[in-house]
Amino acid sequence: MNTFSRFTLLVVVAAIAGAPLLAQGKPATGMVEDRGKFRAYLEGQPVGTEEFSISRSGSEWICRGSTQLKIPGAANEEVSSELRLAADGSPSAYQFNTKGSKKVSGAATFSGGGSTLEVKSDGTAGFTQTFQFDSGKLIVLDNNLYHHYAVLARLYDWNGKGAQTFSVLIPQDLTPGTLTVEWAGPQELDGKKYDLLRVRTSDLDVELYVTAGRLERISVPTAKVEVKRE
Repeated sequence: MNTFSRFTLLVVVAAIAGAPLLAQGKPATGMVEDRGKFRAYLEGQPVGTEEFSISRSGSEWICRGSTQLKIPGAANEEVSSELRLAADGSPSAYQFNTKGSKKVSGAATFSGGGSTLEVKSDGTAGFTQTFQFDSGKLIVLDNNLYHHYAVLARLYDWNGKGAQTFSVLIPQDLTPGTLTVEWAGPQELDGKKYDLLRVRTSDLDVELYVTAGRLERISVPTAKVEVKRE
């Protein structure tokens, strides 16, 4: 899944007696309402922000994000999205819009372990593609939308811990695949205590720093990328 590298640039063993306790108490497993702002850094320099909200609407969850990126040597980019989740956190519908060197929009629906995605781009005819997923757990991690990792941190089973596998779809890149998430224990960074989740794909490791289930920062050391909640 090589597209994960481009995404992040522009952008988890049960406890036993005597094991270290979680850094900030036991995180809740499952979705909760959240909103805030993330700031992205590349090699220590700020390159973008995302404002997001995760809210309950009846029996479903609605996750919205809007990102603005200014990468040196690249066209400025704006991305907005809306992800709808069922009560258990599984995706039911997704739509995105990007503005940069070109305009691209897309919409996806999910059912029966599969997804149908329609994409439209300036100057080209729209097209539709379908995907099937092996894992029962499915997560959307789209380009430059960091709050999707906040959803992933909530859907990780903190009670079971251990390495957990998710199917993943990157709609902007038309890329399906799998990832594993594993709790790596309590960590202290910049004087603050977190629980560390390691997200692994075939070609990239992403570190999620979480406090009681709430995503606070993302790190991709090999890409020199940091994303911090403000």
